[in-house]
Formats: sequence, structure tokens, C-alpha cells
Amino acid sequence: MKPQAKRFSLRTKFILATVASTALALAICAGSLAIYDRWSFNEHLKGELAVECRILGSNSAAALEFRDKDNAREVLSAVAADRRINVVVIYDKKGDELVRYTRPKAILQFPPSMSKSDIQAKGKFVSVSPVTYHGEFLGTILLEGGEGDLSDRTRSYFLVAGLLMSIAVLVAVAVAFRLQKRIFDPIAQLVTGMGEITQRKDYTVRIDDTGDDEVGRLVQTFNEMLYEIQIRDNSLELRIDERTKALASEVSARRSLQETQIALEEALKQANAAVEAKSLFLAKMSHEIRTPMNGVLGMTEILLGTQLDELQTRCAETIEFSGRNLLEIINDLLDFSKAEANKLILQSVPFGIEDLVSEVGAIMAPLATKKSLELACWCSPQVPVTIMGDPGRLRQILLNLIANSVKFTDSGRVSLDVTVTQTLDSMVTLKFEVMDSGVGISDDQLSEIFQSFVQVDSGRTRKQGGTGLGLTISKQLVELMGGSLDVASKLGQGSKFFFEIKCEAVTNSKPIAMLKGKKLLLGVSDAELKHRLMDLFQFHSVETIASSTTQLVSQQIDQGSPLDFVILDTSLEVSDGLQVEDLLQQARNPLTSTYLLTDSSNIIPSSQAAHLGLSGVINKPFVAANLLEMMIKSVKHDQKHPEKPTPETFGSRTPHILLVEDNEVNVMVASHFLSTLGCTFTVAYNGEEAISAFEVGSYDLVLMDVQLPVMDGLEATKRLRASKEPSVRDVVIVAMTANAFASEMDACLEAGMNDYLSKPVSQADLSKMLNKWLYVN
Repeated sequence: MKPQAKRFSLRTKFILATVASTALALAICAGSLAIYDRWSFNEHLKGELAVECRILGSNSAAALEFRDKDNAREVLSAVAADRRINVVVIYDKKGDELVRYTRPKAILQFPPSMSKSDIQAKGKFVSVSPVTYHGEFLGTILLEGGEGDLSDRTRSYFLVAGLLMSIAVLVAVAVAFRLQKRIFDPIAQLVTGMGEITQRKDYTVRIDDTGDDEVGRLVQTFNEMLYEIQIRDNSLELRIDERTKALASEVSARRSLQETQIALEEALKQANAAVEAKSLFLAKMSHEIRTPMNGVLGMTEILLGTQLDELQTRCAETIEFSGRNLLEIINDLLDFSKAEANKLILQSVPFGIEDLVSEVGAIMAPLATKKSLELACWCSPQVPVTIMGDPGRLRQILLNLIANSVKFTDSGRVSLDVTVTQTLDSMVTLKFEVMDSGVGISDDQLSEIFQSFVQVDSGRTRKQGGTGLGLTISKQLVELMGGSLDVASKLGQGSKFFFEIKCEAVTNSKPIAMLKGKKLLLGVSDAELKHRLMDLFQFHSVETIASSTTQLVSQQIDQGSPLDFVILDTSLEVSDGLQVEDLLQQARNPLTSTYLLTDSSNIIPSSQAAHLGLSGVINKPFVAANLLEMMIKSVKHDQKHPEKPTPETFGSRTPHILLVEDNEVNVMVASHFLSTLGCTFTVAYNGEEAISAFEVGSYDLVLMDVQLPVMDGLEATKRLRASKEPSVRDVVIVAMTANAFASEMDACLEAGMNDYLSKPVSQADLSKMLNKWLYVN
């Protein structure tokens, strides 16, 4: 084929190239338009189906309100004329089907009953619309459609496109034949002239100029070559000409270099502007997120300071734990330096590992209870009380792993175990294991489980949701801690995720001497829970008798041997008709402390616990430290109460504070904290009001928000520092800012502020700040 192509004339090659390129371009355009047309048709169809779904939902509101199936069928009969609609189902507010319409050839079906959380779009042409009336949720309507006449439309499109392409190619051939004469006739003339000059050796002959195109320039160049040959003996003029060309080239190069430098400077300005805009955006986002978080955490802290029952206290503590965890994640997302460096830096602070496990269990317990799963979070007695590390990142890993296990477990249990595998001087190796009885993972998916956006099962993940990033992030964090996150699983037999990290033990766990030799009766049916508790009590030298049924427990109580403690599980196996309540009555003894283990779905209030003669109630997933603390209190007969802040915290006098804050929720939170700490205060809602407040009173300290209306906190501080009155000029000003960036802190100090508090502000933080500046002496 190639030798034949070489024999083609330039005219033929030009025509073939023109026709081929035209045909290829037309084919690409036609194909692209076909793809776009199909996509546009599908998007238009989806939009129309969504509108149709909302209209049907609006028309069926009355039928749902009165559960009028006949009226609902009459509404759905209107879709029979629309061939694009295959299935329409109306569900009531409970998720039960009221009525449905199904076209005979419909493929996708919907179940007759679906929970509210499961009613969602699950197909390419599925639309979901809630049915409401005056803001009240009445039900949901699901609509599934098809592509309709798309196949006929596509066939017609390609038929017309093929015909138009054929016509276009024929036109291209005709145009190419016409244009090739204008291009190749001058070339033929040049070839003829060159032949004559070669034969006659007459270098004074010139070829006629044919124009300014490439052929014309070729003729001009040939004529210049003849001229150069004619004056070849004039070497001086030739060197001048060469030098002139060299200088011209140098000038052009310098000009190009200057243009490049100008372009680089402009690009640098744009990059700096983009970086500055990004910083401003992050600062704004930091403020907007931290401001409501201050209200959430502040109100929760206030709530925890009121009289609550055990259920309310646990719910409030869970809100606080979750809020703190969310705040830590927000801090990392909004940390400008970490984002610019594209890496995470782990903290190294002392923290209680069992307290952290307790927080994780409290956060995940409601989700596990909702699915009727047993959640067990356990630290081995040998685990140090306090270690050095990053509690926020470790909490994030454990929450990701437990949430993943709960998500893919429909029945059974999910457990977290923390054990010590190695101890060397002050360094310990902790092993974390999260096990579940869920769906498991197949062998071919184990190698991909830690990749981004990978889920265990595509069908199930659509049901369960999730981004597929949790395990990937957890693995990266574990590797930053010097460990490796691994998984062991078989399909249908559950999974186990585990990792080990080395850390420094600050406070080691020691047996409690006060419990040594005490006698305890343990009534637990679950073998694993019994094993864990026996291990705990053995570590603390508590003499333990374990029974797995109510009858065996009753026999142990009847033996009359003195017992210091009795621990009963509400799920203890019942035998001979003996209930756990009967055992509680039987175990009543002034010298015996009785505790009840119960799950989070069966919380017992304090009043009921006292009526049953209980010394304490331990809710699952319980923390061993809490149980041990109750047992110690029983031995001491000394109930300890948490100390609350009092006015004496700040000395004998009462501080008067100026609170400058524009957010009403934050004003409520700060006001409560200041009142609890024994301070009097005045509220100003902007910078101008803060300045005016000094005209009518004096203050020991100013809590100044930075972003304020009318006049911001920085400007107000500058004006206060410029005052002629020493009491105003020298007042202590503490910034309260939701912007946690170092640049914001520097700006506060430069404006004349003495210190700053980052929102959300806790009562403990505020107490420390007041003590620092008001009672340093």
C-alpha cells in the first residue's frame, strides 16, 4: 500500500487527505452529537418524570390524608396515557403501600412496605417525592419510567447523519478538485522554470512571483538563492547580511525572554491572589462553623449542670462527646497549614484509654441498639490507665471501624477489645480488635477493602450507604501512628479489623488493694461477658463465684456465705420460674452491694434502682472503671460528688465583666457560665456599645468577640487602648474568636488584646482565663 501511495501525485494526495479529514471530522461530530443527544434526552426525561412525580404527589394528598384508595387509583389512572411511566406506588407515612399502578411490561418493582429511611431513588429513571399538606408529612410517592422512543429516535438520527455525511463528503471532493488547481499550477510552473535554468545555466533568470502563500514564498526563496549565487564573490556584503540576521535573532530572543518574565510575574500575582482568597474562605468557614458549635456545646454543658435523670444525662453526654469529636474533625479540615503541607501531624498528649473507649461506646450505643445489636467495648485490666498519643485520631479510627461493623451486621454483636501484647520499660504495645457477626468479606474483596470508594457489596452498599472512605482514612491514620490496619474475614461469618500501636505508658494499671479478698457473686449467662468479668476481678484479687442461671444464683445466695457484692445481668437465663427481680429481693442485705447490668434499651432510673435495693446500675456497653469505682464507694461508704464552680474560685470579691457578643445563643451560654462562676456582667452587642459601656461603668475584664456588626472587636479594642482614662486604657481584653488561625490570633494581639479564647468556649476554659488575669497575685 505504501509504495502505491508514493506513486500518487501531490494533487491526488491532496484530494485524498481533504476527503479523509473531512469524513473523519464529520464522523466525530456526528458521534459526539449522538452521545450528547442521548444524554440530553435522558436528563430531560428524568426532569419530566420528577415533575410528574411531584404533580401526582400533590394530587394524591387528599387520598393519603383519608386513605381513599379509589381516589388514589383515579389519580394514578392519569399516567396510563404516558408510555414513559412504568410503575407508580403511593406509600403512607408508615411506609405501607396505599395503591400502585404498574404497566404490563414494567421490569422494576417496589415492595409493598418500606421504611421511611429505605424509600429512596434506586434506579436510573426512579423519582421519589414526599407528599405533604400544610407542612405535615402524609406519605411518599415513587415513580419509575423508561426511555420510551429513544431507540427510534437514535435510528432516525444515524440515518439522517449518514445521508448528510455522504453529501458533505461529495461536496468536499468537488471543492478539493477546484482548489487543487490554484495550489499545484504554480508548483508546476516553478518546476518548469527550474528545469530551464538548470539546462541553460543562466542565473540571471527569475521565476515569476505567484503570490504571498507558501508556493509564492518558495518562488521568492528560489529567486533569492539565484541572487546569492550571482553575488557569491562579494564576501563583504555577504558577512554584513549574516551579521544583520544574527543581530535580529538576538533582539527577538531578548524580546521573547522579557515577555516570558512578564507572564511569570502575572502568573505569580494570580497565584498569590488565589492563595489569599483561599485563606479568607477558610477563615470565613472556620467562623461560620465554630459559632453554632459554640452554642451546641455550650448549651449541652449548661444542660449537664442541671438536675437530670440517668437517661437524660447519658443522652446529653453523648451529644457532648459527638460534638467534641465533630469539632476535632472540623479543626483538622480547616487547619490551613496542614492543608498547605498536604499531611497530618499527630498530637502527643496524655489521655485515658479506657475513658476514650467509653466515649466511643456511648456514641455508638444508640446506633447498635436501633439494630438490636449487642455492643461490647472492653479494655483488658493490664491496659495502662493513661498513655501518650493522639486521642482525637484514635477515637476517629475506632468510630470508623465500629460504625462500619454495625452498618454491615444485622444480628448478633459487635465488640471492641483493647489488650496489651508487649511491654518494654515504659513502652507498651496495644492491640485493638473490632469484631462483628455481620455479612463478612469474600476473599477477592479483602485485597481491595482499604482502597478509596470500595465497599463490601454493591447491592448492600446501596442499601446501607457510605462513601467507602472510612477504612481508607483509618488505615492512613494507623500507619501515621506506626501500625498497620488489617482485616480477617470470611463471607457470611463476620469480620475482624485489628491493628497494633506502640505508645508510652504514663500511668500503669495496678490492682486495687481495697478490693483484695472481697467475695463476689456473678450472675451472667453470656460466656464471653463472664470470661471478661472474671479476668477483671482476678486481676484485682476479688474472690468470684459465677453462675449462669437464676436458679444457680439463688442457691449461692441461700448458702448463707457472706457476700460483699452481687452482680446480676438482666439477660440472665431464667430457670424454675425465678426472675431477676426475685433474685434482687433475695439478695437484699445491708452488708451486700448489688449491681445490675442492663443494655441501653432498658435503662433503669435512679428512683427505681433505689426501690429495687440496688447499689448501682451499669449500662452496656459498660466501662470496667465505672463498675470498680462503684465497688470502691460501697467499701468506703463514701459517696463523692463532682465539685462545681463557686464564686470563691475567684477570691473574695465579685468581678464585673463586659461581655461583647452579637450572637444570642452565645450570649446565653456565656451569661450562664459567668453567673455560675460568681461574676456580674453587662452585655454589649457591638463595638460601639462596648465603648459606650465604659461611659457609665467600669469593668475588671472585657470578653470581646472579634466579628461584630457596626464596629468589629479589633477596632473597638484600638479605640479603648487610645482612651485617656487609665481604667479604660488598661482594662484586660480577652478575644473570643471562632477563627482558629494563627493570623487571627496575631491580629488580636496586635490590636491590643491581652489574650484570646477559641470558640467553642467551655466553662473550664473561661474559669482558667479569669483566674489568669484577675487573680494572678
